[in-house]
Amino acid sequence: MKQTKTEEDRGAQGWTDRMFALSPEPICLMRLDGVPEQVNPAFTQLLGYTSEDLARVMLLSLVHPDERAATLAIRDRLRAGEAVTGVTHRMRAKDGHYHRIEWSAWPDLEEGRVYVLGRNAQRLQQRADLQAHDIPLDTLIEALPDMVFLKDGRGRWVLANAQGLHLFRLDPGTYQGKTDLELGVQNPFFQEALEGCYLTDEEAWHARELRLAEETILQPDSPDRILETIKVPLFHPDGSRKGMLVVGRDVTERKRAQAERERLLVKEQKASSELEAARRLGDLKNNFVNAVSHDLRVPLTSIMGYAEFLADGLGGSLSETQEAYVQQIEQSARRLEALVNDLLDFARIDAGTFRLKSEEADLSLMIRESIECLHPQLEAARLGLELELPKAPLRAPMDPQRIEQVLINLLSNAIKFTPEGQSVRVRAQARDESLYCEVVDTGEGIAPEELPKLFARFSQLEGGIKKGGTGLGLNISKTIVEAHGGHIGVDSIPGEGSTFWFTLPLSPLKED
Repeated sequence: MKQTKTEEDRGAQGWTDRMFALSPEPICLMRLDGVPEQVNPAFTQLLGYTSEDLARVMLLSLVHPDERAATLAIRDRLRAGEAVTGVTHRMRAKDGHYHRIEWSAWPDLEEGRVYVLGRNAQRLQQRADLQAHDIPLDTLIEALPDMVFLKDGRGRWVLANAQGLHLFRLDPGTYQGKTDLELGVQNPFFQEALEGCYLTDEEAWHARELRLAEETILQPDSPDRILETIKVPLFHPDGSRKGMLVVGRDVTERKRAQAERERLLVKEQKASSELEAARRLGDLKNNFVNAVSHDLRVPLTSIMGYAEFLADGLGGSLSETQEAYVQQIEQSARRLEALVNDLLDFARIDAGTFRLKSEEADLSLMIRESIECLHPQLEAARLGLELELPKAPLRAPMDPQRIEQVLINLLSNAIKFTPEGQSVRVRAQARDESLYCEVVDTGEGIAPEELPKLFARFSQLEGGIKKGGTGLGLNISKTIVEAHGGHIGVDSIPGEGSTFWFTLPLSPLKED
């Protein structure tokens, strides 16, 4: 089938791209101002810069200072449309060393570009030195880190270096003059390895061009090796087959490292996706908590208000039984209010909107007010109170409403767990650079292994579950105290009781 002009152009462009990529000599396409637009791998390998590095510099800046004046003159000739050939310059590599490069350049003024083809002058000199010293070809091939194979036009092995012989488990003394089939009969492993090759010699000769591909060579007693292989068919002037040159580079470790990087990238992307999903879930949870809390407040306010009306006799006189029922309604409403407040605080803390309103306040006064607020619970539980406060005020910068919340939480817990007929003890004092407050109960105490659970979210011990609560109170109290720059903790002896304590610094709170 005849190719169209577009297909021919595409084929020619593909061939140009391959030659650009595979050329061992440095090639550069640059603008007339000297900034590279495209460089091939040989160019970047020679100087050590990446394509991105070179796209940000003018090649003139890499030329040795002693040769820049001559380079400027050459640049003017190129801008005038004149081609320049056989120029040698020293160019600075990324490691600071200078490489001598022989290059030629052809300007294309319509495109505003210059095509530059270079040759490593140092390598040319080294090649000349090798020829001068008459170093044999097979010695040079053996020195190569890559695998090299050479066959004649009939497919018989002519030459292989040590790396290639080792890869295919071939005997150095018996492989020459044999075809792949003959070697496969002698060496089953060689036959198996050949079956994994990407391209047969016949296909390479038929293609009549250099072929580059990647293949896996099976290894019976070690991990398989991955090769980047080039097959170059060679022909006589009359078109008959002259031979086949095969060069293979072991890229196993590079491929494995690349696969590991890709695995880590996928893992990182997955973690990022999970983090984003968790964030969205957190936002949804906070919105839900806020909405539910708001919806609960409205009927709760109404319940508490009507319960107070009934308790005050606004709906008529109540019997003792009715008064008891109203008290139960009020107590349940207060517990529900505490639950709603805890949920709202939890949502604010989780959303990062929790803030303190700092002012100078007296901790002793706040303790007394909190006890007064909980006095009905003390009486209902038939508990005494031991209060130890200094005569002088315990003043410090704090958010009074939040610290009162901490005190009520600790006092409520102490009332719940102190046996009837005993006392709750509250003590506060100034210590060094902080205020210290403790609330002591004589309850059943807490086992040492249970202590770490106390201040965790939604964490309750068995006794706490029986007494009721959200499992948020101590966690919120911890957040409040630590936001003040203080500390909170507990000391407990099973069978004797627990002491919950917290500290507040005397220094001003830091603003957010």
